[in-house]
Amino acid sequence: MKLCYVDCRNNISQKKDYVSTISSTRLFVSQAHAAIVCSEQENQTLYTDETKKNGQPYGVFVTTNEDKKPFLLRLRQMSDKAAQTQLDVLKQILGEIELRYYQVTTNDVNNLLSIKMLQNIKCTTSDRAATQVSFNQLIESYRSSMLQEHLENDHLLQEPDQMLLSKMYNFICGLHLLVNIAELMNSVFNNFHKDPPEGIEHPEISLKGESSVLNAVRIESKALASGADEKKRCISGIQNILTTSTNQ
Repeated sequence: MKLCYVDCRNNISQKKDYVSTISSTRLFVSQAHAAIVCSEQENQTLYTDETKKNGQPYGVFVTTNEDKKPFLLRLRQMSDKAAQTQLDVLKQILGEIELRYYQVTTNDVNNLLSIKMLQNIKCTTSDRAATQVSFNQLIESYRSSMLQEHLENDHLLQEPDQMLLSKMYNFICGLHLLVNIAELMNSVFNNFHKDPPEGIEHPEISLKGESSVLNAVRIESKALASGADEKKRCISGIQNILTTSTNQ
């Protein structure tokens, strides 16, 4: 609320029960919308990732269509981050979306809506973690079995066509590799700082153990890259300075 310049100490904010009701309604609408979109649009990509908050693992499941428009299926707390657990959670999410759509629609719908959503997922994107790689294998196997069981006239297709229909393409996010390279370079720069070549002034190392080179890159990124530091909003001030200097 501070970012929006709203004084949260007064009584203008809504009460807890009202906010909870709005949040529940938002969830119903988003699930019904995901059911419609994800069951009608083909060639979707499933993005999965897990993180920990206070020691508890959470998993996120997002799909995108051919236009790269994202649709959040769910952010869900999990018992652990095992691949089988992620697959079980995804099954629950698809089942919940299917059930929610039946509750809010008056249209005659196919009772295999979740299978149709699964059929439209043709690709996955994840990091290189062993659990994510295993999850990709599990979901491809599960998807193949579901299509063979529920898809009409699947038994009439030739084996190459069946394999092509059930095939999933897995893409690995390269951002994690770049982050690892940054950590490695920080170690290299710190070693250089501790014992610089003769004739070179001894550079400083920040209190957090970050080399001065990476610290300078971080400061410049926050100042010049839009969205890098929304809290301090350096970008607007820098842009004003650059605009003024250019006009002068």
